Amino acid sequence: MCLASPQRRTIKAPFLALILAGLLCLAWSTQGQGMDTRAASDLLSLVGKSNGRPSDYNKALVVVASVLKKEFELPVSQTKFLLYPNREVFEANLVHVVRFDPVYAREVAGWAVAVGAPEMVLANEEALERIPWSERIRVLAHELVHTVQYGLAGGRRGTSDQWLREGFADWIGYRVLESLDPGSSLDRRTLLLARIKGTVRRSSCAPLWEMVTLEDFTKSRARFGGTMAYGQSLLATEFLVQKHGVQPVLSYFSLFKQSDDRLKNFRTAFGEDLPVFEKEFAAYVQGSP
Repeated sequence: MCLASPQRRTIKAPFLALILAGLLCLAWSTQGQGMDTRAASDLLSLVGKSNGRPSDYNKALVVVASVLKKEFELPVSQTKFLLYPNREVFEANLVHVVRFDPVYAREVAGWAVAVGAPEMVLANEEALERIPWSERIRVLAHELVHTVQYGLAGGRRGTSDQWLREGFADWIGYRVLESLDPGSSLDRRTLLLARIKGTVRRSSCAPLWEMVTLEDFTKSRARFGGTMAYGQSLLATEFLVQKHGVQPVLSYFSLFKQSDDRLKNFRTAFGEDLPVFEKEFAAYVQGSP
């Protein structure tokens, strides 16, 4: 889950739009493992479009899913897309479909574009239409990664760290955009990460060990702003992937299919203790740009 509108915190609107991944999922009707890649010739036009017809969404999903599978070997599966016309209907179905507590559903509906659940995504169409098309491509990848995380864990969330769930979804989202728009997108991510690092160094933000559960992450977002919570999660994930690669991250989420021992699962997947990584990341943030 991510913000639907800019935060008035430490980063101005153009940069903020790059950091925050409003969650959305677009109509998808693939069958089994037959991902059609014929839309690959339209990659650049997909990045630049400004409309949102169902046919465009279908094509975007096919292309993004293909990138996730081919570039990162993510086990993307068929996902049900549930689109609701406005915030009120969206909120009601967070309660009835996803079984959110009504109070929490109201809070989430106030800032989220969409919410992912095992094999389904619920989206607020009214909020979705306010997102530029290029952002929809990126956040589509973000949302599909969340469905993959559930799938790897056997359909359950488990106790995997929320900062890593959000950070990895964002990290993949930017990498997908790089695949669709090479060159400029790579430069944008490099600038983005440098700016996040500088902002996290200068500003107060909850450490990673205070963004473990969904409740923790939500509190951090409320206290420090979505920019800081999501930005720091993305930066930490970038640091983690640089050290260990993508496959250990997927192994980490898979381990929650059998065990909710988050510390053991992290050590098994990455070969180092989570508290050690947290200290390394804190030192990295305070180091040179």
